[in-house]
Amino acid sequence: MPSTSLCGCRLRQLATDFTPFYLLPAIVQVVWLFIYWIGVAAFSHPEHCEPGTESSIQQYYATYICLGFFFAQAVVTCAAALLTLRGAPLEPSKRRWVVWLSGAFVLSIPINFGLLAWGAWVVEAGDGSCWSSDDKKMPATIFFGGLGVPVGQLVGFVLSYNMLGGVTAGDKFATTTRTGVSGLVHLVASWGAQHRGPMAQLEGILTELQQQLVAIDGEKSDAGAALACAALVQQEALAAVAAAAAGGGAAAGAAQGSAEVAAEDGAAGLAANGASAEAEAAPAAAKPHGPSAVLEWAAGVCRGAAAGTAGAAAVQQAPAGEEAAAEALHWSRFAVAPYGSRLHSWRRGKSSSCAARGQLSKLAAAAAAEHAQPLAGWGTGAAVAAAATRPHKPSRAERRSFAVARDLLGPGCQIVSFSNGNEKRGLLPHLVAVDRERQAVVLGIAGTWQWPHVVPEVAPTPAGWVGSASAAAAEHGTAGTADDAGKAGSAGVDGVQSPNGQLSSGPGGSWAHRQSLQAAQALLQDLDSSQLLQRLLRPAGGNSGGGGSGDPLASLDCTGWRLVVAGHGVGGGAAALLAPKLADLHLAPAEVWAFGPPGELCSADVAAAIAASCRMTAVALGVDAAPRTTGASLAGLMDQAVVGLARLRYPKMALLAALAADRVGPQRFRRRWTAPSRVLRRLSDVPPEALAYLQV
Repeated sequence: MPSTSLCGCRLRQLATDFTPFYLLPAIVQVVWLFIYWIGVAAFSHPEHCEPGTESSIQQYYATYICLGFFFAQAVVTCAAALLTLRGAPLEPSKRRWVVWLSGAFVLSIPINFGLLAWGAWVVEAGDGSCWSSDDKKMPATIFFGGLGVPVGQLVGFVLSYNMLGGVTAGDKFATTTRTGVSGLVHLVASWGAQHRGPMAQLEGILTELQQQLVAIDGEKSDAGAALACAALVQQEALAAVAAAAAGGGAAAGAAQGSAEVAAEDGAAGLAANGASAEAEAAPAAAKPHGPSAVLEWAAGVCRGAAAGTAGAAAVQQAPAGEEAAAEALHWSRFAVAPYGSRLHSWRRGKSSSCAARGQLSKLAAAAAAEHAQPLAGWGTGAAVAAAATRPHKPSRAERRSFAVARDLLGPGCQIVSFSNGNEKRGLLPHLVAVDRERQAVVLGIAGTWQWPHVVPEVAPTPAGWVGSASAAAAEHGTAGTADDAGKAGSAGVDGVQSPNGQLSSGPGGSWAHRQSLQAAQALLQDLDSSQLLQRLLRPAGGNSGGGGSGDPLASLDCTGWRLVVAGHGVGGGAAALLAPKLADLHLAPAEVWAFGPPGELCSADVAAAIAASCRMTAVALGVDAAPRTTGASLAGLMDQAVVGLARLRYPKMALLAALAADRVGPQRFRRRWTAPSRVLRRLSDVPPEALAYLQV
């Protein structure tokens, strides 16, 4: 069926299996039918009246015509709701009657309203003596109250469409109201957890994923189910790898089971080990047509799913040692300290927001009692530069955030400047501190505290951004190494569509992650205004920022110290991109710690410049998706998602319900209905209709 729209929201093709959309009108209709039957047809029904009594026949008509119509409506809505549970997600033909039934129900709403209005007029026009209760009060109440039922049903339709509709970045109304899918995802994901992130932003992520599922024309609930299917495909592949490592032939058997297909042209089937690495990593757009070729591609996707999982990466790469982990933990405090009060509320975990605010007030009061403040002044670089003549008066939020950062860093560190950032300018929260124990001047950069975009957004780097650092890379022979490393980060960028509909820049020129680059430019401008790093590190060329008797930094002697730039999230990307520009200042040996930086960070030449200008360490924690998301990994994830949807045995909402029950249900029933062997079909059993979606 073609996509339809209502109130600006698109109802896409596969939304015929979005059960809540059809279940809500069905419940309303069944409840109303019960109320009407009890109130009018059973206990207050019309009776034979004396000859000449007004509107006796009309009361019979109004009562039983409405009863039959309401019963038919209940049958239609219940049938539509039940049909949504028929067939797998990629079998919409099994649910084709849902469209006609829902259309019939929508057309019946004005008829419903007209019958209720006519029935109310009939009741009021009579004298009431023809009702079994000898009183028309109850039937009048039922008929007039029933006028709100069609209105409620229409509102339910609009809300359901709103849940299925996409979310535009920056549209706060859509982000906060269109939470039909993220509500369930957030409930399941955060059940029993100490920390709960912002639920509304999940809707934006699901919208971006839905935009990538162009081959199936899915909506947001399809995106949620697709992610679950991708996880199941990965679990299946990991289980096969583990079985092979254990010494058995189970892996070969599993691969053979997935590959046992017979082509329509009489081909014998697939060889489980016959697909090359290129075929496994081929994006969906490069799939060859024909059932045999598509099934071979799908088998390659299933076999190669283990390569992109965190578990497989952990097996191939040794974990960090205790010394390296302690070093990363130390610098991570500087990366997250600029979050300030938001970080403190997050660290409180299960404690109430009132308790968090109370402790914030205590920290701020303690800092004020000690007259603690940034040594160079409050605010951005311009405010710090003008602090001697016109001090910046900090806001309450700035004082609280500074108090939290001061408490986190401890007495061994002194904060020189602290800024909450400027969202309009793209300036991230940041601080400059002095770590006396390790003799380092530290620039800490927080992230945006927002969920990253699913699709990497890149932008061309300004002319001269890499500057002399690129020349240094070529001179020291590091360009080739960085180029090899940069290829992994830039692979798959060509053809990746950004959320705004524009294609990302390819690896042909210098490019970098858009948000990180904008943040780095704003930070560089801020540092140029304050000259803080020059004033602290005092390069051999002299103090470019002053240092006279009126300089509050005159008491600090950081000569020979190192420069450490630590950032988190987008701040980590900005820290890495700042390295070539800081190297051009020749202040001190630079060291960069990027915690969870964007996966699609920069092109090969920019990576070479970063490698030549600093000692950089990137840290990815657990299964954090942000530093692992690139154009290539996203394309692979979409391949796994679509193949998983094609192999799914359950209806979509049944899968989501099983996942919810697996998380919050009784312990003995967990993993019973979500095991890959139970949920996923063999490739040889994929329905032809679902297989057709893989050929797009």
